Amino acid sequence: MTEGASARCYPADDSEFAADVHAALSVAPDEGALLQMLIWKYPHVRVVVRDSWAGLGGEPDVVYCYRNGSLLAA
Repeated sequence: MTEGASARCYPADDSEFAADVHAALSVAPDEGALLQMLIWKYPHVRVVVRDSWAGLGGEPDVVYCYRNGSLLAA
């Protein structure tokens, strides 16, 4: 992940999850480390880094974090 990566958290209204993601993102060196920091509290969490071609170029990575493993509620 690039320095300054930002996170998009789902569900968007879970402020505790978002706070945990942002805290972990500030120290995680990569996607796998971020996942390991979150999975103990959120066993179904899924972390996906946006493909570089989806951005405008030269932007920090965007990390999508799904508390329950997907955007849709199960």
